[in-house]
Amino acid sequence: IAQPILSNVEQIVCLGLGRFSECSIARYQLAFLRCLRDKLLPLPAGLAAQFFDPLFGRTEIEVLQALGETVLPENVEGKYSVDCRTLFYLPHCPKQLVNNLLWKNWQPKRIANLVLICNSFGSVVNNHPHRLLSRSAGYILRAAEVFKEFPLRNTFRFSDIFNDTSLHCLASVAGDELPASAWENCEEPTYEGDDLELVSQQIVERLVIEQN
Repeated sequence: IAQPILSNVEQIVCLGLGRFSECSIARYQLAFLRCLRDKLLPLPAGLAAQFFDPLFGRTEIEVLQALGETVLPENVEGKYSVDCRTLFYLPHCPKQLVNNLLWKNWQPKRIANLVLICNSFGSVVNNHPHRLLSRSAGYILRAAEVFKEFPLRNTFRFSDIFNDTSLHCLASVAGDELPASAWENCEEPTYEGDDLELVSQQIVERLVIEQN
């Protein structure tokens, strides 16, 4: 099922991988992504995968660069706009990170370029009250209605690394069938502190100030 969806991917972005120098789960997730990248965009003819996590230390940055990957320089909190078919890998990331990514591309042409491997939209919607999701993950709520979801069957020996993970992409005709009103009311998301899982740029700056 995934092969035709991924066959025309032109770039790969990984967000929120974590400190794989300290976490074995993150190392397995990195290995998975590199295997997938080598399948889709083999080097040297292909492109390096792009990575960002505000928690990356010097070790993570140096290792990724030594592996030929690209480390993005700025924390834009997931607000990346895409103009070509792009696979985003967000392993067990905060729902606000995915929500920001969806918001930034919430228009017919851009949203069709998104392919996401991340926590299941269905699980997010089913496991949280609608009133809370409407505040903290409103674009995931909207995407769950128009994206196809393909759960990844976990055949790995550990059950807590790729669990509850799905591949998501816009249903082939959804963008054309949706009324124009579906793309309206696209205000930038804001989040309340009691539900914030995202490491925002503001939090990073505050931590730097406190450390100094």
